[in-house]
Amino acid sequence: MLMIKDYIRPKSLEEAYELLSSNKNSRILGGGAFLRLGSKRINTAIDLCDLDLNYIKETDEGIEIGAMTTFRDLEKSQILKEYFGNLLADALKGIMGVQFRNYVTVGASVYSKYGFSDLITALLALDCTLVF
Repeated sequence: MLMIKDYIRPKSLEEAYELLSSNKNSRILGGGAFLRLGSKRINTAIDLCDLDLNYIKETDEGIEIGAMTTFRDLEKSQILKEYFGNLLADALKGIMGVQFRNYVTVGASVYSKYGFSDLITALLALDCTLVF
């Protein structure tokens, strides 16, 4: 059974980091798709939804993708299609259904290092740099 003692939506990355560092039983919430797998006790659940981390943007150095960007956002992004064709869209389109891809996030999938992740394989092929 999943048990969460406190649920917090920090207003800054600094606040989120402080909450995460302050207790070993604190957890960052990503999309939440696999949260209920197994029995977990979470002291503080830290939801990043208020931190504007859902973006795909082109910069002088490359393309930046925020941690809260959903798989569906990647799948539909014109910026990613312009540079990489359908590589990411094709890697993600077979994952469950659109509803699932609408809430699974890039950050949660990459950070969790799921061995079955089609996204991680695609990012490896693109020789991406990750910033945690």
